[in-house]
Order: sequence, then C-alpha cells, then structure tokens
Amino acid sequence: MSEIDTVVLSGSKDQPVILIADPACDESSTLVHRLRQEGYSVVIAGSVRMAINVANSQKVFFALTELSFEDGSGKDILAYLSKTHPYCRAIVHTAYCDVKTAVWAAKAGAADVLPKPTAVDFLIAILLEKDLRKGGEFTGVQPPNEVREEHIRQVYLASGFNLSRTADRLMMHRRTLQRIMERSPSLRAVGK
Repeated sequence: MSEIDTVVLSGSKDQPVILIADPACDESSTLVHRLRQEGYSVVIAGSVRMAINVANSQKVFFALTELSFEDGSGKDILAYLSKTHPYCRAIVHTAYCDVKTAVWAAKAGAADVLPKPTAVDFLIAILLEKDLRKGGEFTGVQPPNEVREEHIRQVYLASGFNLSRTADRLMMHRRTLQRIMERSPSLRAVGK
C-alpha cells in the first residue's frame, strides 16, 4: 500500500464519521486533533480511490476534500458522496479556489468552498455548521483582507512567482493583481 492510499482512522464506531480527503493531511494535523476533541471519528484518505472506499464502508456525515489528487479530482468524491450519502455535508478546502471553482463545486454537491489556508476554528465551524455569530468563540478568524492576501500569496508561490500565471489562476486581470500586490506590503515582499 503506497502512501497515497493510506487511510487513517481515529475515534470509535459510535461517533459520527468525518472524511478528510486530502493528500497533504495526516494524523498529526491540528484539524484532525481538534475534530477528535469535538467527539468525531476522523478518517483520512490520501487519494480519490481511498475516499470512495471509505464512503462505501462507513456512514460519512461530514467530508472535507481537496480538489487535486494524483488519481483524480475532488469532484469525483463530491459526486460519489452526493449519490451514496445525500445527508453528508461536504466542504471543498483547496488552494485552487476561485469563483469558477466555487460554482463548479457547488453544482457537484459541496456545501461550501474555502481557500487554503483557513484558520482551523473557522474551518471546523463551517464544516460542522456552527453559529459564527457567537462572540469570542472565533477570535482566531482572520479578517477578509488577510485571507485574500494569503490566498493570493499561496497561488503566487504555486505559480513560481509568475504574475501572469497567478492572475490567470485567480481569474483576475493581470494589472488588477499587480495593483493589489503593490498596495500590500506583505505581498510586495513575496518572491524578493
């Protein structure tokens, strides 16, 4: 069994199951640790095939999936979950996040699409449908501008510091992206 096929189970059979389909996630993840503290059984799948195998063998109540896998797409996971587990709340958590992706994921059955990185507290709240209006519970949630800048930074890094490629991936005009980067000290420093 290769590393990409690894499935890591935690918790007991009586707990609601959360599927995390993400090749970059493992047992040491803060997200996994926090979900177990919340009382959930966590199943980690590093490939589309393993995520579908988990969905065949377990009642998955919540799912968090990346879009990019070596053996397929998160869309395959979303389609399978909507067919076999219509009650499952599925969230896409990906570095490849733009409006087109969000629309496509919603049509495929995702309840929400969140860009990476997202604060763990906020991610758990969205996944488990917690009330975000309660004061003080989510003090670690980043302001929207910081989330946007971090997303731009991650896409810029993934694009090899190529401004045109970054603008294409963000579905943004190159000059608009250039202005955003010029106005932000943290973005200006990336790649220097």
